[in-house]
Formats: sequence, structure tokens, C-alpha cells
Amino acid sequence: MSIVALGAATAVVLPPAALADPCQSGKAKVRCGAHNNRPGSPGGGGGGGGGGDGSTGPGKADDCPEGGICAPPGDPGEQPIPTAAVAEMAFDEIRFPPPVIHTSPENKTFVGVRTGLWIDPAGFRRLEAKAEAGPQVVTAVAIPQNVTWNLVEGSVVCDGPGSTSGTQCGYEYKRSSHGQPGNRYRISATITWNVTWTCEGPCQPQSDTLDPMEMTSTFDLAVGEIQTGSRP
Repeated sequence: MSIVALGAATAVVLPPAALADPCQSGKAKVRCGAHNNRPGSPGGGGGGGGGGDGSTGPGKADDCPEGGICAPPGDPGEQPIPTAAVAEMAFDEIRFPPPVIHTSPENKTFVGVRTGLWIDPAGFRRLEAKAEAGPQVVTAVAIPQNVTWNLVEGSVVCDGPGSTSGTQCGYEYKRSSHGQPGNRYRISATITWNVTWTCEGPCQPQSDTLDPMEMTSTFDLAVGEIQTGSRP
């Protein structure tokens, strides 16, 4: 069945599909509001099928239910994405590198010997990423704070990545790794980053702090005992 709609001087035949909510049609997604009159109705500017200036196109009122207009996406009436959600999007874009573990002596150490510990400096650095949602632009920044070394027998926390000389961060074992799986200690290094973000645009709030981020790597370290010979 079709419906005939009579305008001021024309008759338009509307197909049955037009009876559905035009804001849910196959056209671009639009929003229907009830704050404008339809053209041709009192206050609508007169004319059959156009705006007060006779214009047509996106947003024309005769595409919407009685008493409403269609507005394209991004209309001021559309709810913005919460700034905190945009901040999480920026955080998800940061690529946190796992630490690359080194020891001195390399790969194996001994009881009573200071063992130098460090990670590749390239993995201990400032990281950042951005995310945008409409006029909101959020920058998330991660600053490395320290490296926590779990050495099985004990643990140490170093403020930086350490150095190849082993003088900035180290540990002295008191017991050998004999009897451990593979006769090695499964040690680990964990970098901790503090993460903050700032937002440009109509943001609420303008900045905040996210939960710290950690990345961990493991390494199998053999700890032996230095044998001393005796003479008569």
C-alpha cells in the first residue's frame, strides 16, 4: 500500500519503506530531534518539502517524523566519548618493551662474588602514544621508575637499567644454585613505568594518572662455588 502526501502544490507518492523511522533508514546515521517544525507547518517557513529558504538535503525536516528534524552524526546533541575512555585508548597504543637481561660474570657467577646486573638501556626509556576522539586529543606518557630483580635467594631494586660494568646494580649470592631446576636460578627483571596523560580540547578532566605498568623477563643463571685447593 502507498500513501499520498499532499503538499502546497504537489503530490508525492511515498513507498511503504518511508513509513519506517527515517532516522533508522539506510541513509547515513542521523539523529531525530523535536526542536524544529516541519516545512510547511506554522513556523516552518512555508513551502512543501523544503526549508524556510527552500533548501533540501541532509537535515531537511520532511525526512523526519512530524515535529522533528534529522541531524547528521557529530551534531552538538550527540554525547561525546568520556575523556577517560580516550586516555585508555592512548594507553593501549603504547608498546612496552620487555627487559633484556645481562649479568657480569656473563651467564654464570659464583658464591661470594658480586654479580653485576643490568638490562639494555633501550628498554628503559620514556614512551608515549596519542589517541583522538572528536576534538579531544589525549597523550599518554610512560616514565620508567626502576628495575626490580628477583634473584630467588633475594631481591634488589635498582633506580636505572644498570651498566655494563655491573657497578650500578648487583648482588652477591650466598648459596649455589645446585639442586635448583637445571642447577640454575630462574631470575627475573621487572621494569615499572608510571603512566600519566594529558588532554587537549573539551576534556574532562584535563589530565590524570593511570595504574603503573610492569614488564618482566626471566633468565636462568648458574651460581657455582669456587673450589679452593689445599697444600700440606
